Amino acid sequence: TKDPAYLDVFEKTWRFIDTRQTDWTHGEWFESIAPDGTPSRGNKATPWKGGYHNGRALLQVLDRLSRLEP
Repeated sequence: TKDPAYLDVFEKTWRFIDTRQTDWTHGEWFESIAPDGTPSRGNKATPWKGGYHNGRALLQVLDRLSRLEP
């Protein structure tokens, strides 16, 4: 879709991940974020989430965003 509302939601989601969920000091993404914005200090990988999932998701994002260009 090229509906701008979806891009707006994506940008807000990415901003949250970039500023709250990404562990820029030690790498990877925090498993969860508390309502007050505090990241969990738990596991960053589990049997249900491997380290490659984030990278794979971002490659998909780049591919899909590139298709929106005129």
